[in-house]
Amino acid sequence: MGATVTCAKHVCALQTASDEILYVLFEQTYEKNVHPHIPHWSATGFGAIADVMDRIFYHASACEGGMLQARHGRITPEGYIDGWLKELAAPRELTYTSIAINPRDIEEVWNKERDLVAETCAFLSDAGHAARAEPLRCGNTVTFDLVQDGLIAARLINALRLPAWKFFTTPFGFAELAPCAALAYAPAKGKPHAVAIPEFRRLDEDRVLRLKQPGRWEYVGWRYRVVGDLIQTLADAELAAPGSHRRCIRQFREAVERAPIVDPATCRIEVAAPGPDAEKRDVDRYDRFVQEHSVTKTATGFTLALDAKTAADVEYNLAAAGVTWIVPNHASCGTNQQDDI
Repeated sequence: MGATVTCAKHVCALQTASDEILYVLFEQTYEKNVHPHIPHWSATGFGAIADVMDRIFYHASACEGGMLQARHGRITPEGYIDGWLKELAAPRELTYTSIAINPRDIEEVWNKERDLVAETCAFLSDAGHAARAEPLRCGNTVTFDLVQDGLIAARLINALRLPAWKFFTTPFGFAELAPCAALAYAPAKGKPHAVAIPEFRRLDEDRVLRLKQPGRWEYVGWRYRVVGDLIQTLADAELAAPGSHRRCIRQFREAVERAPIVDPATCRIEVAAPGPDAEKRDVDRYDRFVQEHSVTKTATGFTLALDAKTAADVEYNLAAAGVTWIVPNHASCGTNQQDDI
């Protein structure tokens, strides 16, 4: 399995001139299917506590399906998050206070459909830093003093989803640095608050429906992916109620894993035809599905009563966003849950 293996974590921090504390997440990893296994350090997140918490929960979601593991094998998202919280409570002071942003580094980011240099220049200009945008536009490197301008650098990197490892090198001798209590993120546990937990149904052990409105459901994927997607949304809840992530993830997971299984043959679907901006692949699959099944056409698409085989065809041949599942009333509780976490 082509998983990423996490071996160690460290957090560095610094205080800006405006007294904001910025954090850099460093993680040691290797790829399980690349031999020999040689762990390497890289920066995986940078910014204020809200920024890095968002990255931690984003990466933790990959643990649910096993795409992020430890050396000994699979780990839970909860354990992975706990590891980062422990490091945030004992950060080391960053040993350098400036970073360089080079147009070449930005151009090498994997998203070739975007002109990230132009986006970077536009972001800096809009933020009142046009003097930095022009050198970048001309192909020159721009340096950011993290004490004076760390916040704008963090906003830039996070707004454009630029990889932190392009700009931060792992501090030499990190293990010898003493934790800095003044920079620690170590809040007291917060009071639980209400969080809406969606209502789910399952088509089998793994495939999951989520309630949109009474009696109407949407297909949201396999069980591990549904839980992983939910985990990605919990960073703000953890900041609002420190220590709440374990209970919240458990409740989400149980809501999915214990959801009643419905017989697809008792369901009906309403499908919206692809819009003018739809990809050709989705249009072709929609047209082929209509030709191969006895659908009832409507003004916006079609409806179809399902059987077991047709239900499988829906998953693999129709874009999930255009499909509404009509589940019999006896299989639906009709309301979303709210639990204190």
